[in-house]
Amino acid sequence: VTSFKLFMTYKKRPKRMVSDEFIARTMDRLAALDGLCQLHCENGDILCYLEDKAIAEGRTAPADFPATCPDWTEEEAINRAVLIGRLTGCPVYVVHLSTRLGLERIKRAQAEGQRVWAETCPQYLLLSDREMERWGPFAKIGPPLRPADGPDRGALWDGAAAGFVATVASDHSPRVPAAKEPGRRNIFVDAEGKPIPFGAPSLETLVPLVYSEGVVNRGLPLPWLARVLAENPARIFGLWPRKGVIRIGADADLTIWDPAPEWTIQQTRHLGIAGFTPYEGWRVRGRPWMTLVRGQVVLNPAGELEQKPGFGRYLARGAPRPPHGGTAC
Repeated sequence: VTSFKLFMTYKKRPKRMVSDEFIARTMDRLAALDGLCQLHCENGDILCYLEDKAIAEGRTAPADFPATCPDWTEEEAINRAVLIGRLTGCPVYVVHLSTRLGLERIKRAQAEGQRVWAETCPQYLLLSDREMERWGPFAKIGPPLRPADGPDRGALWDGAAAGFVATVASDHSPRVPAAKEPGRRNIFVDAEGKPIPFGAPSLETLVPLVYSEGVVNRGLPLPWLARVLAENPARIFGLWPRKGVIRIGADADLTIWDPAPEWTIQQTRHLGIAGFTPYEGWRVRGRPWMTLVRGQVVLNPAGELEQKPGFGRYLARGAPRPPHGGTAC
């Protein structure tokens, strides 16, 4: 294991949020071991204060949630992570980037030659805070969905196309409906005072959404799709060149993609526990025709999974490698 994730927020959740001292000590150790530090970057103290203030003032509807997580709290936490990374010499990986402000801070660090890399997710590229009105607590994720009329989605698309955002990930974090439902009355806590959980399902919609919006609608080249979904994750997390590349000696992990089908996303066709998808009713293009792992078919043309228990293999990882940036032509 060469990568570790730390949380700079979720102060009210046991053993989750860590101090700057903890981050520095962890990064110092990781730097000595050629490791990578992933960070969920939001200022947990400020978010806790804003949540408590909203509760005290009776602002507890789902639509009140995004205002308790303003964009600058992500930027501020990214700034601390970048500076601690510079202090210790540890590479920094910012998970699920959601704001233009945060992206600009990352771009400055990259321009200075620091190993700071970022991912974003379809929810931050495609959705907005208006989903809170449609889905209520089921759209409560962290960081939150940003304003529909704000600069964030456009900036993230530009950053991903230009290579400043190296990867597009799912941040797949489903919750059972029973855990989310109480948030319709109070988006922060249930009747027993327990926090309404964050998270939404994203794994089953990741590739068709990024293909449909990035390649079909925005005209980004297919190699860009392979880069942000496969090559760059493999490079950053020490799996390249065994993973993330098609060449002699690499694992034959291949998806044969049919670009023609047009279809509608429906939760009833999903396999997860969440019981909903924020993309219900979205029209998308393309489907996997066949998927192979290590040269073995795991998804056949009939849409049937063929892998068996015990098929997985342990992957020893190496040091992180810089991702490839910019669009591939």
